[in-house]
Amino acid sequence: MEHVKDRSSGDSPPRGEERENLAVQADRPGRPRRRRYVFLGIVAFCILVSLSITWSRWGQFDPNLGSQARERANIELSPEEHPLYYWMLLSHIAGASIALVAGVLQVWRGLRTRHPRVHRTVGRVYVFAGVVPATVLALLVTAFYPFSVATAFSQVALSLLWLGVTLFGLALRRQGRIAEHRRWMFRSYALTCSVLVVIAIDPFVQLLVSTQYHSRLNGNLDIYLQVKESNVNWLGLLISILIVEGYLEYERMRRPKRLIEPPAASGEQLPPAAQAAAPEPHESQAEREVEKTVSTP
Repeated sequence: MEHVKDRSSGDSPPRGEERENLAVQADRPGRPRRRRYVFLGIVAFCILVSLSITWSRWGQFDPNLGSQARERANIELSPEEHPLYYWMLLSHIAGASIALVAGVLQVWRGLRTRHPRVHRTVGRVYVFAGVVPATVLALLVTAFYPFSVATAFSQVALSLLWLGVTLFGLALRRQGRIAEHRRWMFRSYALTCSVLVVIAIDPFVQLLVSTQYHSRLNGNLDIYLQVKESNVNWLGLLISILIVEGYLEYERMRRPKRLIEPPAASGEQLPPAAQAAAPEPHESQAEREVEKTVSTP
């Protein structure tokens, strides 16, 4: 813990973000980073492929373009009658693309620990140039140009949840609650990446729904697309939530056990001084060591 104690010898204690970074480094000394880099590499590759496919279409900047579901159902919107539709949809896609790229940098621990200023700057880009415009425009497109009622519910739910989780994570950062901020921004980025999940599961959902095409759906392409799109949106959202919550729970279980048991476990009341020094339930041993050295005069 030498490198942790050295931080307390300065004139001012490290900030909450720096303490969290020091705690992470002390908690996992010498941990192999290969799996982490492999995971980030896979996510970055999937993002690159999806953005290449997306912008090969939208990069044409053709106002006659619309959603692929509308094209398949042959209910495109005329740019003369609805001039804002294309530009709102294009701006939504641009914001989501920015959030996907910026989020990869945000979950990269090396950037967060070695370059905290860059991490904060990219975080602002992620929120204010990515998530906020993408969600607001998605809500506007759904409100004024809905494909169907069935798909509108899933799109509104995803947009509101995505925006709410992101802003809550930002509020935690401004309150100095860094560990909670990190977890909630992981949740935010999982919702950002739900589009990748949707792309991955779309062929399977399409295959399952098509088995009912000539029976329950009466061979109606419009109804088929509504059912397929709404189901793939809900499943993409559910799978994204399960993945990120599973990861956060796995990360929590890997933390070392606390040395001090909570008073409720023994039925005894700690004195006021001991209660003030007792760690928060989510703090790890290394985080407590950081706090202890910082508070030492």
